[in-house]
Amino acid sequence: MSDSASSEEMAHLRALVPLHALPDDALGELLEKARFESIAKGRMLFEQGDTDHEHVYLLDGSIVLLSDRAVVDKVSAGSDTARFPLAHQLPRKQSARAKTDVRIARIDSRLLSDALARTQTVDYQVSDLGDASEDDWMSMLLQSRVLQQVPASNIQRVMMSVEQVEVASGDDLIRQGDPGDYYYMLTKGRAVVRRDAADGKGPCELATLGPGDAFGEEALLSDSPRNSTVSMLQDGEVLRLSKEDFLDLIHNPLLDRIDMQAAQAKVDQGAIWLDLRSSEQYDESHLPGAINFPFESLRYQAASLAPDGHYVLYSNTGGRAMAGAFLLIERGIDVSVLEGGIRDGETGSTAAAPTQSAAAAPSVPDDHLAHARIREAEQRAEELEERLKAVERVKQDAEEERQQHLQQVRAAVDQARRKLVETEEQKREALAAQEKAYADMERLTSSLEQAESERASLQGRMAEIEGLDKQLQTRLAKAERELIGERERAESATSSLEDLSARLSEILEQREEERDQHARERGELKEEMTALQMDLELAQADMQELQQSLNARKASEDTDNAALDELQQRLEAAEAASEALRSARDEAQAGLEALTTERDSLAQRMAQLEAQAATDLGHAEERAVKLDAALQEAENRASETMDALQLELQRLRDEHAELNTKISAQEEQAQQRVTELESRLTAMTRDGAEELQAQEKIAADLQVQLSAVREQAERDQETITSSTAELAELQHALEQAKAENDALQSQLVAGSEDAGVALQQAQARITELESRLADEKRLAGERGDALEHELAETTAALQTVRAEHDQAQQVLTDAQRRFDELQTTVDQLRADLAASSEGADEALTQARTRIEDLETALADEQQATRDSHAQLETSQSETAQLQAQVAELQTRLDDDARLAGRRLEEANDGLAQLQQRFEAAQSESALAEQALHAERDQLRAENAALQQRVAAGDASADEALQEVQARTRQLEAQIDELQRAAVDIAADHDKERLQLRTELSEAAVHAEQALTAAQEQAQAEAAELRDQVQRLAAENATLQAGIAEKASGIDEAEGQLRAEVRELSQRLEEREIALAAAREEQSELIEALNAASIELETLQLAVSDKDEEQARLVDLENQVAEALRTHEQELLEHEQVQKALREQLEQHGEQSQTLEKEVARLQALVDAGATEDQQDLQQQRDALRAELAV
Repeated sequence: MSDSASSEEMAHLRALVPLHALPDDALGELLEKARFESIAKGRMLFEQGDTDHEHVYLLDGSIVLLSDRAVVDKVSAGSDTARFPLAHQLPRKQSARAKTDVRIARIDSRLLSDALARTQTVDYQVSDLGDASEDDWMSMLLQSRVLQQVPASNIQRVMMSVEQVEVASGDDLIRQGDPGDYYYMLTKGRAVVRRDAADGKGPCELATLGPGDAFGEEALLSDSPRNSTVSMLQDGEVLRLSKEDFLDLIHNPLLDRIDMQAAQAKVDQGAIWLDLRSSEQYDESHLPGAINFPFESLRYQAASLAPDGHYVLYSNTGGRAMAGAFLLIERGIDVSVLEGGIRDGETGSTAAAPTQSAAAAPSVPDDHLAHARIREAEQRAEELEERLKAVERVKQDAEEERQQHLQQVRAAVDQARRKLVETEEQKREALAAQEKAYADMERLTSSLEQAESERASLQGRMAEIEGLDKQLQTRLAKAERELIGERERAESATSSLEDLSARLSEILEQREEERDQHARERGELKEEMTALQMDLELAQADMQELQQSLNARKASEDTDNAALDELQQRLEAAEAASEALRSARDEAQAGLEALTTERDSLAQRMAQLEAQAATDLGHAEERAVKLDAALQEAENRASETMDALQLELQRLRDEHAELNTKISAQEEQAQQRVTELESRLTAMTRDGAEELQAQEKIAADLQVQLSAVREQAERDQETITSSTAELAELQHALEQAKAENDALQSQLVAGSEDAGVALQQAQARITELESRLADEKRLAGERGDALEHELAETTAALQTVRAEHDQAQQVLTDAQRRFDELQTTVDQLRADLAASSEGADEALTQARTRIEDLETALADEQQATRDSHAQLETSQSETAQLQAQVAELQTRLDDDARLAGRRLEEANDGLAQLQQRFEAAQSESALAEQALHAERDQLRAENAALQQRVAAGDASADEALQEVQARTRQLEAQIDELQRAAVDIAADHDKERLQLRTELSEAAVHAEQALTAAQEQAQAEAAELRDQVQRLAAENATLQAGIAEKASGIDEAEGQLRAEVRELSQRLEEREIALAAAREEQSELIEALNAASIELETLQLAVSDKDEEQARLVDLENQVAEALRTHEQELLEHEQVQKALREQLEQHGEQSQTLEKEVARLQALVDAGATEDQQDLQQQRDALRAELAV
């Protein structure tokens, strides 16, 4: 319940961050809308994951921050952490619970951001693009964080498309109300941003822009008019990029536009909705889980967004969402934009619930259902074993990950130390360069004094002038030879003296502008630094709470002593440098009045260095006092933490004792289960004997069928022999036709053209017939061999079936024997369990070993049964294949016989025609007859050799071939008879094989069912007992190992981790001090550069009227130029060091967040303990028992 605040509370709020940055009127207006509440002890202030837009400040009392129900921090009113809002990031990463009665203030974060936006001097259109030189516009463009994220090809196109425009003082770059046409970057000069709020007060100034500032993107992205006017305060230059090029080259490649479906998918994966509409529109309706950052205050609320999160932006217009996305992309936040936005009143999309359908399972016999359920139980048991192993692997992986993370933290600490050493070396190098610059100035002063002395000598003694002229001429010639490449620059230096004076005036103005720029940068970065400082202080408080007392104190003292030594060294170096500067001032006083100003400025800088050193020394002493106090507080907190861990350890031990009691009860249940197994083994033995008798009867029937199959195979062999003889007769006829064809060919060669044509046709025909007959012969031989081979395989398969039957009988006998052994083993196991009440752990180990042996025996028996079943299936499959092959071969033989008859008739016709042609050409073929006979003899010899090779390969085939040749002459008369006989044989074979296949299938099914039922039932019972015993032992071992590991390792790991984190924090503070020192050194170098420029002008004026001293002037100018380049290089190096220190600050902030998460995770592990693992294993064990009971 909200109530009013007291005056003390109002004063307290004025000192909180970032309320202290608001003027009194703005703060008063904001606090009028704040809510003040009193919360009782134990109540929650807010929950983890909340997205309410409130900053909660602790005014009185103490609270604890919780992450996943684990305490991660404690905050008390008045502490440094309480100066900042509690868990300010959205969604909130922690919950807050009142440890005592507390007093809090709730302030709307959107109203606070609006107030900051109105009072800060930074316009939300201005994009800070970093430090760069005014003349180097390309460097300014490349340093833009936006351009650094677009493709390289687009950057090149931006360089080609950008326009460089000169503007005069008073020109309006953009006007309020005009449409957006260009995206601007100021490269030279200064400009002011004004806005007319239409309240009758006229335009008010919002911001001042300088080189490197970019503006004008909102109107381009949202297609809305300009909301402010930007006018030049002095002459300058701007870069501008047209709207089309800006959208095409920069905007479109950066933004990720997605539809509602894709956006919802990203949110489901962990992304967060970000509503950019006004708070009134958000309160009226918004998407579920969305947080509201109005676009007008987005720049100041962006620090509350998690940098490692992904946000999906939406508004009621797509343009405003795209403009907001562009702003967040500039800050390195990963975003997507909802295409088209949402309409007012729309609350989000709904997804259709998935439908589920289920098909009715076909009914199966009871025995199959029982087998299926047993197999399913076995699979579940195996899955549970795998899950137990997976849990152990996950624990090991978590431990390895923690070790790796600790190693990474140590590596980060080492890296930070190395970087600190490098920074110190860079500082020493900078000091050395500064001393070198001072030496160069002293040398220049000495050179100038020598020039004055030489001029006086020249005026007094003309004789010495000639010798000096020769010396100067020699030096001039040497300088011309060595520096011929820089002569143009030396000559142009004389003509640019007036420009140099103007340049110095511009440099002074530029320094003034840079101071304004730095002030503006501090204003812009103030919110980010506030958030980083808050996170840093929270991390430091957490680290100090858990740090080790003695080691941390010693490390802190060593660090402070080192810091004091470093400051003392810096003070001594500053005093030495001051003495050197004073000496140089005294020496230069007599010869050069122009260096008086430089001498005074150096003296002032040295005084500032001394004051700074004294201030740093005081700060170091204050830090030492604070560290001692923090150390004492950390020791108290560490003691509290150890007490809590001891209580948790005692609780885990009590749970372990309770678990041992449960294990004893489960042992009694296992003993009862053994008794049940004995009765089931007896029944299984009786069933196995009955099944064995049935198998013997089936084997006798298979023997009768085997005899019938053999008789049919003999009849098939006779049929194949007759077919082979007929094919041989066809081959003989083919050879005769070939011989006649050769004779005709010889005659036709010597005959007329018509006879040649006829001979070619006959030859082609004979070749075709020969090829066909050869193919027929080859196919017939192959088919005959295949039939014989298949018959032999059929006989072997039938013999294999009988052997498998005998083997199955032997398997049943072995199963009976194994069951007896199993029963004996179970009896022994029961006796061991009864005798091991005092040594439960040892008995469980022995029982588990014996169960594993039983499991191996049962697995072997099951594998043998499966092999028998596989052999039966193979025999059945081979029988079916033989039947199909016999039918196919019979069909092919019939087709071949018919085809041979047709081809024989065609051959007879061809031979008759050839005979007529032969008689006509007989008178001309006498000469070729001898060649014909020779070729015929050769062919016959080749044919005979081929037949001999065939005969040598298969003796039985040779005998069949001889019988086929004897019966060739009877082929034509027996074709019809063979066809009819083949049809009858095929029909008989089909019937017999079908009957045999049916009987074999039935026998195999019966044998498989009997063996599978007996063995799977026994295996299931043994597996159940084995799983119970093994699971109990695993649970006990896991819990004992977990308790011992967590009790011994967590304290040490947490202490070590927090000590390392504290050391990182100390290094971060040292980096901040070094950064401040580097900035001071940068300012000193800039002043030294200005002084060197003044010195150059003075030297130029002093020696401009001496022609004979031109060579010396060139030398002095080169030295001054070299000094300028050296100072510019040093300035650039210091800027790089400053940038590196900022990056290190950001990295340390991220490391602090990471370490904070790690500490929270370790604390959660300590709180959770082994309770969750124990509950999970208990649930798995109960589920398995329920499945086996079904």
